[in-house]
Amino acid sequence: LMELSEYSLREDSQLESEVGYSFGFSKKGLLMVGLSEEGIESAMIEMNLSAEFGIPGKFLNEAEVKALEPAMTGRLRGGVYFPEEAHCE
Repeated sequence: LMELSEYSLREDSQLESEVGYSFGFSKKGLLMVGLSEEGIESAMIEMNLSAEFGIPGKFLNEAEVKALEPAMTGRLRGGVYFPEEAHCE
């Protein structure tokens, strides 16, 4: 799955520049938010596994999550941010 993700990131970015128009490729990262201690532990496991395949992630505390995503309200335990991730519409 990690190889597919890396391939997709590389090819979608290149394809958009080759065809000369935007089809909604956006590289803004991926934020996983943990509302509980178990949620944070799960996100950290994913971050550590992803790092083994060269996909960087960073733990964020509650204030950092809310600074990155102001729409997040209420209590949360923190999150993990993958800055290199993207999506395509």
